Amino acid sequence: MSLLALGIFLGLLLLGTPIAVAMGVAGVAALWWGGYPLELLVERLHGGASMQALLAVPLFMIMGRIMEAGGLLTRLMDVSLAALGHGRMGVSLACVLASMLFAGVSGSAAADVTAVGALFIPAMLQRGMHPARAAALQAAGGSMGIVIPPSIPMIVYSAITGVSVGRLFTAGLLPGVLMAVALAAVARLQDGWNPTASRANIFTAPAFWPALRRAVLVAPAPVLVVGTILLGMATATEAAALGLAYVVLAGLVGTRELRVDMLPRCFLEGGTSAAKVLCIIAAATPLTWILAMDQAPARVGALLAEVAGSPLVLLLVVNLVLLLAGAILETTSCLLLFVPLLSPLAQVCGLAPEQMGVMVVMNLAIGMLTPPMGVCLMLAGAMAGQGMGAASRAAVPYVLTLLAVLALVALWPPLTTWLPAYLFS
Repeated sequence: MSLLALGIFLGLLLLGTPIAVAMGVAGVAALWWGGYPLELLVERLHGGASMQALLAVPLFMIMGRIMEAGGLLTRLMDVSLAALGHGRMGVSLACVLASMLFAGVSGSAAADVTAVGALFIPAMLQRGMHPARAAALQAAGGSMGIVIPPSIPMIVYSAITGVSVGRLFTAGLLPGVLMAVALAAVARLQDGWNPTASRANIFTAPAFWPALRRAVLVAPAPVLVVGTILLGMATATEAAALGLAYVVLAGLVGTRELRVDMLPRCFLEGGTSAAKVLCIIAAATPLTWILAMDQAPARVGALLAEVAGSPLVLLLVVNLVLLLAGAILETTSCLLLFVPLLSPLAQVCGLAPEQMGVMVVMNLAIGMLTPPMGVCLMLAGAMAGQGMGAASRAAVPYVLTLLAVLALVALWPPLTTWLPAYLFS
């Protein structure tokens, strides 16, 4: 049944069927072929969309919309530009910094690219950067949005595997910062050394401190979201609700750029984006249930372990599978299809549960920079007026850099296990 379900799913994808529809049809066909009562379909669909951990997904998406409408996002970008300068090199580094800061409150790579790119892609083009490189840099910066906590894919991973959201968030913190440092280093090397631009990038306190004071209103948002989870004071859903309440208050009272009549539109846009994710999750639940009933995870694990022959080779195979899947499928679909199949291999590969989670999410983040799907690259390319081909060629140095960080995550456990062990000991 597993082969039948996966064959139908892949066939429908090749025909251009929407992912949610392809998963739903494959699940129904497998249930019918296996002789299961179709009443199970309703039960599985409801169970997939009503997992409590997933309530945080729409809250984080609405939170990002309100930050943008309330002027909080603009203040993050202003302090990034003020800290790193306004020259050609400075705007590259400021783009990475702003993407990292916004990743700490949005939880979504696509939201990071569209929100930050709306300001920084035109700024980079005005300073003479090639459009394809501007798109590639913004797409690479946006990919941090699902690694740096809070992260919507990590919440979905937690719902699938039962790994603690708090441990996943803390495990992703150091790799996310390392991604930002590595991308900034590559951007700096690509810019080269230009004395004129260097003088333009000198830090100036008169420009920085006012921008920092304006951005102080944003600081409590990640503290409320991530801090309450780490301290065990709130679940991911409760922390997301606290963060949402704070950004609404900060926009209405603090910046005074958010009006009450703007809230319905923000809630509608965030809710619509979340509904797309939840529809995919609900549609995938019957399919993943069939795979579990058919013992597909155990069979796939045994097959890969036998073919690989050693834990190191198996780790390489798992990463290649995830990279390929991330380049072809949407992130949530990849998690729902491959996590049940591959997560049991964590122990065989010698990975801690949270290390495996960060490795999976990082693979999918890199997949957002590679064709044919390349969601981040597609969004940034459209904003810079570049096609997928030109943007993907310009993204090669950033993809290689992120692959190096991924290798560290996979091969050096302390990078992902030290902080959770310290905080949750």
